[in-house]
Amino acid sequence: MAEIGIPYPNEIHKKALEWRIRIEGGDVGPNEQLQFEQWLAADARHQQAYDRATTVWTSFETLHADRFATDLFKPSFMDKVRALIIGVFESLPARKFHVGAIAAVSAVIAISIVGVALFSSSELEDPVAQPVVTALETGRGEFKTVTLSDNSELTLGPATQLSVSISQDLREIHLIEGAAVFDVAPDASRRFRVRAGKFTATALGTVFDVRNNGGVVRLAVDEGAVEAAHPFILNGEPTSMVTRREVSAGYQIRASADDGLSSTQEMRPNTFATWRDDRLRYVGAPLSELVADANRYSDKPIVVEGGATNLDEIRVTFSFDGNDLDTMLVVLPNMFPVTVDRSEPSMITIRGGAIE
Repeated sequence: MAEIGIPYPNEIHKKALEWRIRIEGGDVGPNEQLQFEQWLAADARHQQAYDRATTVWTSFETLHADRFATDLFKPSFMDKVRALIIGVFESLPARKFHVGAIAAVSAVIAISIVGVALFSSSELEDPVAQPVVTALETGRGEFKTVTLSDNSELTLGPATQLSVSISQDLREIHLIEGAAVFDVAPDASRRFRVRAGKFTATALGTVFDVRNNGGVVRLAVDEGAVEAAHPFILNGEPTSMVTRREVSAGYQIRASADDGLSSTQEMRPNTFATWRDDRLRYVGAPLSELVADANRYSDKPIVVEGGATNLDEIRVTFSFDGNDLDTMLVVLPNMFPVTVDRSEPSMITIRGGAIE
């Protein structure tokens, strides 16, 4: 599949800078923080734009607007600057400004000017190369192998969605859902990073597998090594601290919003990415993860409903063939405290209940 270059929209840059200004000013409550995290996760370009906005803020927060000569910019460029500054002012809450606040706003103006200067490559004589972004997906039961422009090879499992962003200094994959094996081409000048929710895997020249299903992310390494990272969980909530572990060949690791990053565990022989042969394996996994995987193969949605059993607490050690869901649905109630209802023609329902 050929890669399609998607330009970096100026709206993304402006939004990234607005988020940075709001966060730096302490004007972000819990709801806004959630919106910000959702915005970051929605597109790999958002994280890159925010990283640039952070760099701009750090480097230029002490500068003032009068330090920039307007004749350096073309008229159309200045129009964009004015529009961005107006947007920044409109986003600020109404309040009385004292001298310190006016100085802060002046810094914001300067940051906005420099931010647009750095981000608007189409109007600079020496533009910063834009990343090439590609969206990839597969249908239920479908597999796909793609070779990227850097010669890295991706194998996507069924019902997988991801985006690829390749720039001069970074190769980044945003695995929205599903599973993929990454055979990374060596490139010392550009890191290869995979994001799945709050989980990050940075390749050190390797072949590895990432699965993102049912709120659980799993990483398994076949060759080389990968640095895994996830926010440290305290009292059931993610913190600003990050747990990092290096996962070497023959080992695996998992991460979830409830438990954070696990310790590394050795893989059983011949179990790396067995989903490529439609074989799904679980050891102490939450039932929700198994159901999410099954939905990647099922032509009817499989839903989970509560009952006498708290399904969130069910952990399964199990394996099934993605091409033989019927057998899995028959065997599942015989091994775990659930019932399977297939009476509805449009869906399959798994409910909690004691094994009789």
